[in-house]
Amino acid sequence: MERKTLTKLSNWQSALAEWHEYAQRRSFAWGQWDCTRFVISAIKAQTGVQVFNPTWKDKAEAEAALGEQTLPERFANVLETEWHQRPVAPNLAQNGDPVVCWALRRDTRRRGYLAGIAYNGRVIVPVREGVGHIPINEITHAWRLGNG
Repeated sequence: MERKTLTKLSNWQSALAEWHEYAQRRSFAWGQWDCTRFVISAIKAQTGVQVFNPTWKDKAEAEAALGEQTLPERFANVLETEWHQRPVAPNLAQNGDPVVCWALRRDTRRRGYLAGIAYNGRVIVPVREGVGHIPINEITHAWRLGNG
């Protein structure tokens, strides 16, 4: 079986900036533009590859899809096991890296895991209108894409 890998596009930085502009015009919606789909979309913008195709349509289905896994475990399974991307120390996250944070969740008003993208010294995540910002020091897990 062929080993699946990711390679950043030669124009990944401008593609990421364009994706960021697009993301700012979107609104959070479970099953359409939740944190997992947000990250998958950012990865696709940088690599041209859809790494995962979630099938859930709402929060309950998203939580059921995780099963016993935590969000970091699910991302590790997809990025490390399926796509052979290497984890990096959270403090080494660079622009475009997919990350998981332990931060205040707006939907529950409690701390929990959120997936996002390292971008210009912070983490961006989808929110009700556009993108929200989480301090970079909230990252608990990070992965380096392809040749980055």
